[in-house]
Amino acid sequence: MPGAGVRSDNLKMLMDTTGAFEFHTSARRSMPNNMHFANPLVSDAGNFYVADEVELQRIMAILGRQI
Repeated sequence: MPGAGVRSDNLKMLMDTTGAFEFHTSARRSMPNNMHFANPLVSDAGNFYVADEVELQRIMAILGRQI
C-alpha cells in the first residue's frame, strides 16, 4: 500500500504507475498550537495537526468514492 506523502496532486500518478487502488495518507494540515503553557522538557509541543477536509474530498473524488 503506497503511503508517505500521498496527496491529491500525486495520487493519479501513483495509481497509474503502481496499479494500487488503496493508499495511506494523513490528509492533514498544520494549525497554530494555542497552548498557553509549554513544558520545556516536552519536545513534541509544536504544531497541531487536523484532518484537511478539502484535501480528503479531492482524494476521494480522484478515487471515485463518496465520503
